[in-house]
Amino acid sequence: MSNSWQSAIKKFWAKDIYFILFIFFFSLLFRVIYIFTIDHLPLFDNPTMDAGFHDTWAKQLASGDFVGYGPYIRAPLYPHLLGLLYWIFGANYYIIRFFFAILGSISVVLIFKLTKYLFCKQSAILASFIAALSWTFIYYDAELLITSTALFINLLCVFFFAKTFKSPTKKNYFLCGLLFGIGAITRTNLIPIIAIIFIWIIFYYRKDFKKAAIFAALFLSGAILAISPVTIRNAVVVKDFIPVSYYTGVNLYIGNNPYADGRTAIVPGTRADWWGGVEDIRIIAEAEEGRKLKPSEISLFWSRRAYEYIRGDFFGFIMRTLKKFLFIFDLNETSNNKNINFFRNQSRLLKIPVLFSGWFYIPLGFLGMFFAAREKRRNVLSIFIFLIAYCTPLSLFFVYTRLRQPIMGFFIIFTGFALMKLYRAWFIDKRYLINGLILYLILFIGLFINSSKDTRFKDGYFTLANAYMRKSDFKNAELFFNKSLGLGEPYSSRIFFQLGNIKFQQGEYETAAEYLKQVLKNNYKLTGQTDEFLTDSLFVSRLSPVRLINPEDKLKFERFAQVFSLIGQRYVRWGAYDEAELAFRKTLFLKETPAANLNLGNILSRVGSMEHLEYYYRAIELDAQFLPAYINLSDDLRKYNKFKEALSLLRKAAKFTRNQKESAIIESRISKLERLIKNER
Repeated sequence: MSNSWQSAIKKFWAKDIYFILFIFFFSLLFRVIYIFTIDHLPLFDNPTMDAGFHDTWAKQLASGDFVGYGPYIRAPLYPHLLGLLYWIFGANYYIIRFFFAILGSISVVLIFKLTKYLFCKQSAILASFIAALSWTFIYYDAELLITSTALFINLLCVFFFAKTFKSPTKKNYFLCGLLFGIGAITRTNLIPIIAIIFIWIIFYYRKDFKKAAIFAALFLSGAILAISPVTIRNAVVVKDFIPVSYYTGVNLYIGNNPYADGRTAIVPGTRADWWGGVEDIRIIAEAEEGRKLKPSEISLFWSRRAYEYIRGDFFGFIMRTLKKFLFIFDLNETSNNKNINFFRNQSRLLKIPVLFSGWFYIPLGFLGMFFAAREKRRNVLSIFIFLIAYCTPLSLFFVYTRLRQPIMGFFIIFTGFALMKLYRAWFIDKRYLINGLILYLILFIGLFINSSKDTRFKDGYFTLANAYMRKSDFKNAELFFNKSLGLGEPYSSRIFFQLGNIKFQQGEYETAAEYLKQVLKNNYKLTGQTDEFLTDSLFVSRLSPVRLINPEDKLKFERFAQVFSLIGQRYVRWGAYDEAELAFRKTLFLKETPAANLNLGNILSRVGSMEHLEYYYRAIELDAQFLPAYINLSDDLRKYNKFKEALSLLRKAAKFTRNQKESAIIESRISKLERLIKNER
């Protein structure tokens, strides 16, 4: 290479602005390419779960409803940012993703700037390339989730905190607090970090009490100023004191209950869907307290439950918290709403094996931290404080990739430093290099042993199938539901439910009935949902008893008689007799059998209707040997003092018994009736 070319390259790298522009557009290129590799997926313009919640909230804001009507379930900054974008551009999912691709690329620039500020330019260049090509960073920049925004805010907070730590002025501490306050309304787990930094400021400047008090007060004032609009809004709208969101107590219980695994983000016994879970949390709390509760009281209720559980098993709590702390540094990616590993494979870009992952930068990040601590670099103290303050409270709740992702940028910063130290040791001190590599190997093995062994993949097919279902693309929905078969509960019953729905829409009624029977066999909790589907569908509108229908049409739906029978039996177990009666009437209308008449007779008997007797008689008329109808009818006739008629029925039934047990039951009843008749005389 000529000297002129070498000189030109050196000048290029020497100018930060040139490299910043280069790394920004380099990062942006990969993020934009990724967007065009996932735009064929049904979730692209039809988000679900948390992303769907943000999408709905943002559309509400964009429509002009800025205040809303309920308490914030989560920090509101990201949905409001999304709502602003929807208001400006409409619900254009390309433009929205391009915006966050730009934000993600700015985060890469921040990683460069912070690494250079703390270490050196060479480390910064390495760190920025790793961040630009980290597949989880690219993935989350295209999701309608808080993750990418939280990473950006965290990097900005720590960068300004490091600057303030080096140049402590009143203005800097106030602005630093303001940034952390903005972070708190982005993710509420920055609230304890604000408290920890506040305490640290007082401790650090303890020799100068006046300075400590002023800096701490200004920092806290900045944070309160940023948070206060949200607090005021909650006070005005719901007449309750909620600093940001009221779900902290709920999340604490999710992480500390008898069924907590440190990964699952659902309160045991509540529905898995967004609003169903929120409603169940309120219902359970108010039922136990026996009164209507404010949102803050609901949070307090679940907090108390968590504390009770912790007190009952404190040693177990310590071990579970330690386990969750280690989850933060899992080399594998763990999913929450969507299987991140499955959806990575839906993109041609993210399948490229050379893209960086936690396997690369987590162990190297720890190595970089060790090097920095050994060299007593005071300027990295800001990151250490932030990481400890972030990870410790997170361990009290639950951990998966989406929640730990906003701190992975700091691991990449230390990775750049570690790589540069090892590179320099190659030329300067081979012993340092060998010791560094040995330590890296120990770290890697320890983290590998700690890592999860989650091999789930089929739940990705389930998510994809549901998305196609919402778009009424039944062909693809059926394809992916079939691919997801084999998942356990709660998936399997929902898979069969949707397959039954698809087959019904396609007019394959017998197959639909078989699927819906499978639903009720697997999961009784879906009884209401199954009945609701059948009630609201074309099925019931065509089979209403008050309408005349073609006998051939009725024959098509005959298979659903057993489904309604199963539904009715479930309602009986719940004590929901009105719903059971409706289900049994539908059964009988579709297919008259002795059992259908018996079931309807039984439920009418429970509610005190004399109509039930005719259904028992009809069951016997259809099958003269149907023993249960004889027994139930004779029992009811005895209640009405029709002893002789009841005795006659039982003597007739005695001829049809098939075993000793049935004979004993009939004979016992005959004996009782004969005694009653004798006493009556």
